[in-house]
Amino acid sequence: MKKVFTLASCLAVIVLTLGTSGCQSTKSFYKGRQAAPEYIVPLAGTSTNAQWKSFDLEMSYSHEERGDSFQISGQVKLSDHYKITYERLEDLELYLLILDSDSLVIKAARLITHHPYYIEAVLPFKTSLSLPPGAVAFSFAYDGVVREAGVGGSSQNFMLRPK
Repeated sequence: MKKVFTLASCLAVIVLTLGTSGCQSTKSFYKGRQAAPEYIVPLAGTSTNAQWKSFDLEMSYSHEERGDSFQISGQVKLSDHYKITYERLEDLELYLLILDSDSLVIKAARLITHHPYYIEAVLPFKTSLSLPPGAVAFSFAYDGVVREAGVGGSSQNFMLRPK
């Protein structure tokens, strides 16, 4: 009996080790990658209300900078072209990317982790963080999935990630 318990314990440790050895947090995965220039917002040292738009998402947000403190809040929704074909926002992860003068990610923060909701959803976000030395701009990254109505309806992934 003792051997079985020991063998089971060893197998559990091996499975967990192998299962997580390839995992890396998305936040650290983005570090050092370059953001697309058309989506970069310069840090201006002031408060700003603005819009940000990609092919997939539309955001309205406000942000404030005070020294090395940065606060952002707003809301995000899918662009209209998804609403024609799909019924459900299956998944959405939205990240704030803090960039250096070469547009490289030096810090990332998760703004939204969202699971199934209707396609018209407007999702709020809010976060505060300290700006690392060398921060001059910010941008966003995301991964999402939309799905057609019904059981077995087709889905489509969409994303914007730094390179």
